[in-house]
Amino acid sequence: MGREKKLTEPDQPYDLFFPDTVKDQLARVKKKDKTLCEQLRKRFKKLRKNPDCGEILSHDKAGYREVHIKGHWVIIYRTDYDTHTIVIVKIGIHDRVLER
Repeated sequence: MGREKKLTEPDQPYDLFFPDTVKDQLARVKKKDKTLCEQLRKRFKKLRKNPDCGEILSHDKAGYREVHIKGHWVIIYRTDYDTHTIVIVKIGIHDRVLER
């Protein structure tokens, strides 16, 4: 008999896409702050399972979401439901990333 999928199991996780600017920033974070790097990894894992967990942004950031990581650090992202992909747009300190 084949294994049946339980109703509680999540669908396939979403893929993550990192633009080059975000990749460069992640490389710098990895060198400077191991704790932040680990917290980012954990948050990416959660995002892949539930892309709607972030707070919906408005105004000029409509269509994007944010999730907090450590202190004032946030991830800004958008979800492409058609391609099952989460695009990480920016990572950084809240006020800088949102240009407030």
